[in-house]
Amino acid sequence: MKGFFLVMFLLLLAGCSSQTDVTIGDQPEDPDRPYPGAQTIDEEKQGEFLYRLVSSKEEYEVGEPVEIYAELVYEGDEEDITIGHANSPFYFLFYEHLRGYTVDYPMPEPYITTDLERDQPLREDYSGASAPADDDPDYQSFLKQFQENEGLPIGEYTVTGRADFQLDEETSTSYEIVTEVSFVVTE
Repeated sequence: MKGFFLVMFLLLLAGCSSQTDVTIGDQPEDPDRPYPGAQTIDEEKQGEFLYRLVSSKEEYEVGEPVEIYAELVYEGDEEDITIGHANSPFYFLFYEHLRGYTVDYPMPEPYITTDLERDQPLREDYSGASAPADDDPDYQSFLKQFQENEGLPIGEYTVTGRADFQLDEETSTSYEIVTEVSFVVTE
């Protein structure tokens, strides 16, 4: 019985976390990595799931809202399937190539389930970013534009999107599907 309460306490504690630090295995540590060139759509299939990340444009202007969204499509044999995830199955991690800045995506971590109908995309628009505390005033100014929806500063950006979910609580079959899009912001 003590073991049951310990497990329930740990699940409750995990569900109370307010932010997930997104660390993508494919994200190089080199802040001088070159800009790969504009790519507005990227797809990756894993098992019966297709994950798609889309930027509506190759080039945005300073002050213009950046329109990015992610989609997850179930393509299996069942009519529908239930997935479990944090507040959302989607994460968006920004990397600005000229400055070498990374901006994370905050994510509350309750366990939520979502039903996916076969061949019907689950879609979520990018809605904001966060980052760890940093005393660099240039970085703080850069981050402020993200947080206040002022649009992005001039730069060359890569957004790494990740779909992170599991099929059910019993089997805990987990998925982590990663894609990237790139774009520039000009005057």
